Formats: sequence, structure tokens, C-alpha cells
Amino acid sequence: MTGKEEKFSFFLRIYAFGAVYAISAPIFVVFAVLTPLHYAVAEFASGTPEIVVETGATSSLYDSLFIAQAVRTKFADAPVMEHVARCESEFRQFSDSGDPLRGGYGGNMVGVFQIYDAVHRIDAEALGFDIDTLDGNLSYARHLYDYQGTNPWLSSYSCWGDSASSVENTEDINAENQTLISDLALGMIHPEVRTVQKILNQSGFILVADGPGSPGNETDKFGALTLAAIKKFQCRENIACDGDVYSTGYGRVGPATRAALLREASRDYEISVSGALPSVVELEDSIARLTKIVFELQTKIALANGL
Repeated sequence: MTGKEEKFSFFLRIYAFGAVYAISAPIFVVFAVLTPLHYAVAEFASGTPEIVVETGATSSLYDSLFIAQAVRTKFADAPVMEHVARCESEFRQFSDSGDPLRGGYGGNMVGVFQIYDAVHRIDAEALGFDIDTLDGNLSYARHLYDYQGTNPWLSSYSCWGDSASSVENTEDINAENQTLISDLALGMIHPEVRTVQKILNQSGFILVADGPGSPGNETDKFGALTLAAIKKFQCRENIACDGDVYSTGYGRVGPATRAALLREASRDYEISVSGALPSVVELEDSIARLTKIVFELQTKIALANGL
């Protein structure tokens, strides 16, 4: 190949490369723009994704409004937990440094619900929850609430107690008419707890003689006294007499216990109705019978004394 041929071949290769680049560059640009758009549209079409944070945190996870909404979604049936989260962390999962928020004595409490690290981390991980992430913290808090109610957060009750009571009392629950529709367990604060306590007190399973929980002083709090009375009631009704809330439901007001309590309440009502004050005629008949009995006794005594 001559020098001119080599030079021509060199320029031809440069031209070919430029032509390929000119054609392919727009394609790469379009691909780069459309690819993220495609995933965004797909995510939108599939609905709101579950909150899952594997590592780090996005800016939205620092937004208290975003986290408050996440709490409301996770506890749609338990508005008390929104107040608990506000009091525990002011709806924060991460600190300003980006690390999981820690508080409490020695910094042992983690995240939105300030879950006690040393006590719960192993159990949470066994269930597949990472309490250092938002979704893991909320999901494990949901697990705790389902089995223990608000008991794990009683240390902050002075902050969320009043707000929780006002919210719970707006629910469509007729405690005075002894309606029971909710599962109840130790630590929960709920209007139906008051109904349970009333039924127990009226049925002979008296929580305590005086003070909160005593007859006429029933409360919305499922404490140790309610637990003890429920266990006695469950044992008498052959619902459960050993085990715990996880294995046998012992100490938990579930469907079977609710049904038994309502039967007991109905029986007590029938007794109270049948034991209503008698009419005037019935009283007069009773007085006449008693008068006759007294006269007969007096006669027998007189005869015995030789009178």
C-alpha cells in the first residue's frame, strides 16, 4: 500500500468512527433519559412502595411529616401509637449525622419508637426486622403492640396518655352497653378494658377492693390486676389455665374470652332483672306469710312454757 493509500485509509477510518458516534450518541442520550423514567412510571403504576431502607437514609426519612404518615399507615387501627411515636422521638428515625437516632439511658433506645436495643434487637432480627431502619423499627413496634399493647412504652405514658385517651374514646365502641370487639392484652389502654373490668367485678372476679379497678372505679388500662382477674376467669371457663399469651392465649382477651365475658354479662343482667324489686302485692303477700310464721312460732313458745 502506497503512502497516499495509507493516508486515505486513515481518514476513512476516522470518518467512519465519527459517523458511528454521530448516529449512536442520540440513542445513548435517549436511553439515559428514558430508563429512569421507565422505572419511575412502573413504580407509580404499582402503587406506593413499602418503606424499605437497607442502608443509609434518603432525605425523606429525615422529614417528620413523612415519618408521621408512615406511623399512621402502619398503625391505622391503633391511633394511640402515633402519640407514642411523637413522644418517644418526635417522629425521627435518624439523627442529624445520619446514624440511627439513639436516646434513653446510655443511648440504648433506637429509632422512631425508641426500641430498647439490648432487649429487643435479637428478637427483632429473628423476625427479619432491622430496628435501625425505618420500616424495621415500625414493623417491630407493630409486633410489640400486637402482643403487648402499649406496655413497652409506659415509661412515656405521662406524655401520650391523655392524648391517647381522647383519641380512643372517639372510636365507635359502646363500652357502657358492654360491647367487646377488640383483642386486649397487658399494657393496652382502651375503652373496652373498662367494660372487661366491669364484667369481671360484677361476676365475682374482683380486681381490687379499693382504688383504680375496684367496683365502680374501673379504668381503661389493662394492668396487672386485670391480667390476674382475666386469667382466673379463663381458667374457670376452661379457655386456658396455663401457658402464655403467645402459646395458649392465657391472659389475653381474644375471641373466646370475649364471648365468655359477654355470656357472663348477659347472665348477670338476667339475674339483676329477675332480682328486681317486687310489686306491692308481692310485698303484702310476703308480709302476710311472715306474720303467720311469727304467730305460729309464738304459739309454740307459749305452749312449751306451759302458758
